[in-house]
Amino acid sequence: MSLMSMTGYGDAEVKRHGLHVEVETGSVNRRQLEARVSLPRHLSVLEARIIETIQKRVSRGAVNCTVRVTAVRGGVGPVINMEQAKRYIGAIRKAGKRLGLKDDCTTSMLMGLPGVVTGEGEDAETETVWKLIRQALEKSLGGMIGMRRREGANLRRELVHRRAELRRNLVAIRELAPTVKERYSGELQQRIARAGVEVDPSDDRFLKELALFAEDGSARRKFFL
Repeated sequence: MSLMSMTGYGDAEVKRHGLHVEVETGSVNRRQLEARVSLPRHLSVLEARIIETIQKRVSRGAVNCTVRVTAVRGGVGPVINMEQAKRYIGAIRKAGKRLGLKDDCTTSMLMGLPGVVTGEGEDAETETVWKLIRQALEKSLGGMIGMRRREGANLRRELVHRRAELRRNLVAIRELAPTVKERYSGELQQRIARAGVEVDPSDDRFLKELALFAEDGSARRKFFL
């Protein structure tokens, strides 16, 4: 039976269609599967697909997935969505006129509104980006799962080694156990004699206490042989 560790890491990248897609996946111990995804906001619609892909490959552990999408060198850079900007200006001026406010809309304020400025790679078709993400994700998951298997194999070897060591200790304990009580009783009597304490070896009370003490001591010693 093979073991698989909960800890693993994998990363992959794909460059195609003027885009550079990077995916990193890492997992840590967790009884059930818990997938967390971090990706650009404009690609948040793909989060469910990413989690579904992870669920098909992994059944346990907390998996963190990070996705980065950028345009390759020579791309067009940030893009201004003029139609979106016009709609914002029209709505802002209409609201200002109704409310009797001053028309102080500035370019910098307009550029900060959602959807007016898109970053590199944000204007690409979602399905095109998804195909690249899925390819990189599969490679990254493969690397992470491979690491988990290697860690599991190392863990199995360590467990086998420790089990063999425990068995050797158990054999030694079984061989020594029958003589522990008598040996411990003899050692106690020698210590009493060296201490110069005079006792009557035929005293039933002394013998009873000695037997109980030896029994208790031998029971404790069994765990440290």
